[in-house]
Amino acid sequence: MVNKPLRILLTDDDPLLQELMEILLDQDNYSLVKVGNGEEAVAACEAEVFDLIILDLIMPKMTGLEFLAWLRYEQGATTPVLVLTSLTDYEVIDSVLQSGADEVICKPLNIKSFVDKVNKLARQGMGA
Repeated sequence: MVNKPLRILLTDDDPLLQELMEILLDQDNYSLVKVGNGEEAVAACEAEVFDLIILDLIMPKMTGLEFLAWLRYEQGATTPVLVLTSLTDYEVIDSVLQSGADEVICKPLNIKSFVDKVNKLARQGMGA
């Protein structure tokens, strides 16, 4: 029996970062859906269920925090969320965690830490 790939929604407006993440996650059993802003992430989440959402905070049309509020409070979804941000202020990171994110990673990415957190959270989110 073949295991079904874990579904990951990558929401980031940086095409180079999307490409990097696709390369980093290609070695594992993941199916990656890439979108460029929060509005596209809402549409993707309304269309299918994901095991993990990787979310940039600063995006056009709908910020990561606005999307997170929609996901947690309007939808009541428990899907694990890994937030990526270039903001390193502890108050911002604490605010993101208080808003419902499961983990926060600051850019530039530590690749090992990123892959480890994706592996942990995606398996945690199976069937969320």
